[in-house]
Amino acid sequence: MIPSLARRGKLILATGGLYAALGAITGAAPLAVLGGLVLCALMSAYLVFFPTAIILRRRKFEMSWWVVRGDGDSAALF
Repeated sequence: MIPSLARRGKLILATGGLYAALGAITGAAPLAVLGGLVLCALMSAYLVFFPTAIILRRRKFEMSWWVVRGDGDSAALF
């Protein structure tokens, strides 16, 4: 499996693409540069976290959170 963007990442991608497209259409260089920066930042973050996501999927790590109650007898799974 290839890691994919979450909803927030998809919204950031759409916003960056929209800024870049509007900047290119209207000839507003600052708007196009802003869109390009947003897209570059998103792709850089994707590349930074890609190896970690692949390792987690290959080794089939299962993450769970346990919260110990005040009495210490039992735990609840989130």
